[in-house]
Amino acid sequence: MKKIYYRFPLIFLMTWMFVQPIYAQKRVGYMQSWKAQITADQASKLTHVIYSFATIHPDLDGKLNAIDGAYLSTMTSIAHAQGAKAILAVGGWFPCSYANQSGPCAADANPEAFNSVAQGNSKTNFVNNLYNMVVQYNMDGIDVDWEYPSASSQGLYVELLAALRAKMNTHPTKQLELSTAVPASAFRGQHFSSAAFQYLDGIHIMAYDNSPRINHSTYTFAAGGIDYWQSRGVTNSKLQLGLPFYGWNSSGASMAYKDIVAADSSAPNKVYPNNNTCDQSNGYGYNAKKLIEDKVQLTLNENIGGVMIWAVDQDHANPSYSLLNTIDAKLDGGSGPGGPGGGGSCTQWSAGTQYYVGDIVTYQGSNYICVNDNPGYDPVISHWFWDPSSQNCDGGSGGDGGACAPWTAGTQYYTGDIVSYGGSNYICEHDNPGYDPVISHWFWEPTSASCSKATRLNTASQASKNMNVRIYPNPLSNNVLNLSVESNKTSQIDVRIFDIQGRMIKEIDLGKLNIGGSNFQLDASDLGKGSYLIYIISDQATKIKRFNVI
Repeated sequence: MKKIYYRFPLIFLMTWMFVQPIYAQKRVGYMQSWKAQITADQASKLTHVIYSFATIHPDLDGKLNAIDGAYLSTMTSIAHAQGAKAILAVGGWFPCSYANQSGPCAADANPEAFNSVAQGNSKTNFVNNLYNMVVQYNMDGIDVDWEYPSASSQGLYVELLAALRAKMNTHPTKQLELSTAVPASAFRGQHFSSAAFQYLDGIHIMAYDNSPRINHSTYTFAAGGIDYWQSRGVTNSKLQLGLPFYGWNSSGASMAYKDIVAADSSAPNKVYPNNNTCDQSNGYGYNAKKLIEDKVQLTLNENIGGVMIWAVDQDHANPSYSLLNTIDAKLDGGSGPGGPGGGGSCTQWSAGTQYYVGDIVTYQGSNYICVNDNPGYDPVISHWFWDPSSQNCDGGSGGDGGACAPWTAGTQYYTGDIVSYGGSNYICEHDNPGYDPVISHWFWEPTSASCSKATRLNTASQASKNMNVRIYPNPLSNNVLNLSVESNKTSQIDVRIFDIQGRMIKEIDLGKLNIGGSNFQLDASDLGKGSYLIYIISDQATKIKRFNVI
């Protein structure tokens, strides 16, 4: 299986590469070395397999503890055989003795251990020992799991990554990769200095283990994690969204996804009630297939660099239950389990459920088609997100005709056009000059909609690679919201702000967007406390950001 997953056909790569950044969708999987070995099938669905963990020797002089060399050699061989990279993670949990304590620690001593080996001769030894281990086992990079730098140690964090980068650059034949795991909010993330980003190839957002534990990894938490690191100025291509293959209960006990499924065969196919809750089974909050799929779609909408998994060994072996298979199907361009295009009768609209362009729901006796991605806004009052529809959900219409025109190569199609090809219908997600719907997954999506309403939709899933957006501060505590837009094209730009019910609160015409970028200050004095969505709409794309007013 190919390990680089572009969102459009390779034949058009050279045409597009000069007008927009092209990001490979990384699929990064951590393996708990004390639990299980990676399988060839699992490795075939990943771009990076990470060994967890190399650990710091208690002398704190830069030595590493003994490692299971046989496991590491086997893991690396399996990964390489499937075209994946093998990465060495350093970190994990450390006992209190690392913090010079004999009694219980308030937390594990991970930060104290890193503090010690990130300075002086210990740093030199530590960097050399990590590099030598990577070379010895023919690995492809290092992942740093420092949880977490503090105000006093953030400079040491930068210096350690700089030293690792410099040493790794001396490899005679490989460009070794350097990555790090980060939390999903400012609470723990504020002291990960922006000065470190230049040394990193990957930044893995740990969008899990939030409180309360039963809802530890919601869609909202994932979206907020992406927003936070984008607001910190991280290049989108470096970001990977963390997906949990385990759950928590309210008592603080965790359980692997495979064990949750073993106890409840319906667990894989549960549908989370809203964006602020996890799926639940036998008291455990976890991510079932639909929530995982929607988070993967979020990474595509946000145009970030891919996903990260903790941990692959917690997945279920049955292909029908597997979360890794769900990720693989989605990133390979299919609708994936539970996604759009399933046909059949219309699904009842549900508040808080994530909907995508082309989805059709029934509500209060009528059908509605989603014309802009939204987190479950009311179809009756949220007119920018939903249109009344005479279409049935099996692809038929309510009597106004509308058989799909067959797709024709070389024909210009526009966003929202619907065509028939190979016995299935496809909706145009991005304007294109007749690219094949089966292989051009960035331009076309399978749809259950018929062609009687082929409206050219101005869709949020057009999160174009031509435009990057940052809003700050978030949360907002004063009356000014700053908006920074980077673009390689000039266009008019418009902003629309919606409340959590999907009602438009205000619309602002910002005028012309300059090539390179523009900065705007938005008056937020009329916004009350609460959560909002801001849609930034240009001639080339629509981007969505969430922000809170406190």
